Amino acid sequence: MGAGHRPVSAYVISSGGGVASCPRPCVENVTGESETRVREILHLLWVCEKMAYHNQYRAPQYNSAPPDQAFLWNIFQRVDKDRSGSISDTELQQALSNGTWTPFNPVTVRSIIAMFDRDNKGGVNFNEFAGVWKYITDWQNIFRTYDRDNSGFIDKTELKQALTGFGYRLSDQFYNTLIEKFDRQRKGQVAFDDFIQCCIVLQRLTDVFRRYDTDQDGWIQVSYEQYLSMVFNIV
Repeated sequence: MGAGHRPVSAYVISSGGGVASCPRPCVENVTGESETRVREILHLLWVCEKMAYHNQYRAPQYNSAPPDQAFLWNIFQRVDKDRSGSISDTELQQALSNGTWTPFNPVTVRSIIAMFDRDNKGGVNFNEFAGVWKYITDWQNIFRTYDRDNSGFIDKTELKQALTGFGYRLSDQFYNTLIEKFDRQRKGQVAFDDFIQCCIVLQRLTDVFRRYDTDQDGWIQVSYEQYLSMVFNIV
């Protein structure tokens, strides 16, 4: 074994927030830096688990009225540049605005397409686009609700108000982490597209934790390979 490498144990994470090594070792060896990353990801998973199990986490909902079908069809045709009958992530990105004159977050676009692309064709047809339109419109209304100063950005205080409204209970330090992670423009606040992505990631982390917490007791035990599976399900 090379210098600076040692076996990584499986990890237990509990609803009490602690992360402790288990006696069963992993077959994989990683550097100390990678092990630190394991602990960071598992801590984030614990935070999401705590929110979901103990604070009745609920996904944000906004009941906007469905758009007129003729209006929606007109929008669909304008976005479907190649007239393929399906809107790709590139076409959707070009059609969306985050209010900052910068390209809409491509990761957010791919996440949205994946939610509504029922047969994994790499795009959405007209019927699926109706869901995409409502999804984005609902998020836009939520964003405007919490953008108290109408700046076009969500700052730390506004983000805390939004996520608290969704049922999350997080520390000030963790909100700093979220701003640092999702502030692509380095303004100390997040734009519309990055706000959506932040909320998508938090919900995915919660869902991943729940899949491993099979007995719903707020504890999971994961090996290094299971940790990798968690990460690959999120990124």
